[in-house]
Amino acid sequence: MNEWTQEKEAKILKRSKWLLTIKIVRIIIIIAFIYWIYMLAITLISDATDTKNEDAYYARVATSMKYPNVYADFTSILGSSIRATGTQQFSNPLLKVVGKEETLIGDVKVTKSLLNVFSHIQYEHPGRAVLNEFSFVLPNDANKYEDAEDESSQTVWQRLEKLPEGTVAEMKFTTVDYMTPEALLKKVANYDLDVLWMPLFTGEFESFTPTSYGSSGNGNTVSDKIGLYGGHAHGKDFNGGSFIHTLNLEMMDESKDYYLTNLKEMLDKKESYYERFLGLSYLEERYEYIQSNGFKVYGAVVTGPTKELLKLRAENGIYQFQLGDVELWNWK
Repeated sequence: MNEWTQEKEAKILKRSKWLLTIKIVRIIIIIAFIYWIYMLAITLISDATDTKNEDAYYARVATSMKYPNVYADFTSILGSSIRATGTQQFSNPLLKVVGKEETLIGDVKVTKSLLNVFSHIQYEHPGRAVLNEFSFVLPNDANKYEDAEDESSQTVWQRLEKLPEGTVAEMKFTTVDYMTPEALLKKVANYDLDVLWMPLFTGEFESFTPTSYGSSGNGNTVSDKIGLYGGHAHGKDFNGGSFIHTLNLEMMDESKDYYLTNLKEMLDKKESYYERFLGLSYLEERYEYIQSNGFKVYGAVVTGPTKELLKLRAENGIYQFQLGDVELWNWK
């Protein structure tokens, strides 16, 4: 029988530590390999069922519908990544137009999971309390009067009078009556302005009760409104497409067609997609109302030289003016 010595004990311990290290390294390699195989499978499945371009497109459409003069850049998708859970993330720059130039105001970040219930769109707008502060009052019998004025509008005129001629700005107003988009465009056609967005009446308080709204002596202000804008159209497989920046008479038919097409395509998806993911409530009721009654608007967001905006004070049938961002001259 061999005598037990400290030297033999040290050799055995050294050998045990070496074997343990090999086992640990082997386990790590196996786990890393399994994870690599898993991520490869997730990536292949994601590529085979890739909806990133489609989701990015409808996120841009929803943004333009919900927020006056706010839209996501459609030329590129930034920071695209996929998590181990199969969740995809990507972002787009968030822009607005003041005058003739685009202004970067933040980012729109899209998180798309395998289940729509966990998908969401997040807007980041540093330096801004909210994404857009413009609100519009639904016309009613109480506010149908000529030369409608209010304190907020008086403040707008005072600010515009003090601004130098070498500036441009964005401004919103509400109309006393519901109008067709064409009629409203003709109403402001003599002013050197661009029309960017119009709030749509889609049957609020007739076909459905909005999720969020406020009431005042002048009428109801709907928070979860949608509006008509220039328009988005996508190419085959959502690769490429087109974007109309402003509303104008020459392209109005295209703007309306794009709008209805996008509404119909979103309705063809699950309710969780357009309600929870895109944040568009009562989409079916809105679509059916527009189909039955046509496009009815009750205001607009416009941009142009500040002194040209000041001229709108003399226009009958529009009131509740609100001034937005002001920039240095960039008008043609």
